Amino acid sequence: MTRRALKGLKASIKKWEGIVNGDSEESCPLCRLYWNNDCRACPIRRDTGLIQCNATPYDNWDPDSVDASELAQDELDYLKSLLPKGEATCED
Repeated sequence: MTRRALKGLKASIKKWEGIVNGDSEESCPLCRLYWNNDCRACPIRRDTGLIQCNATPYDNWDPDSVDASELAQDELDYLKSLLPKGEATCED
């Protein structure tokens, strides 16, 4: 994983930690890095082979759902699973 991708992944994890804790949603750091390039080099696309976070817990994300916190936790857990071994924290 490139440094740029790792930094974006960690920023996305931080974003979803905020959502799990009830903070408002903001744009995805990984999308800001890779959206205009068909998600090429995005850690999520490299994992799924698909663009736009298809086939991830994000597909089920609905901030208005009664299960919103649980759905956000699913996405957070997924993103954390993409971290390379030894990168267990989100510190820059």
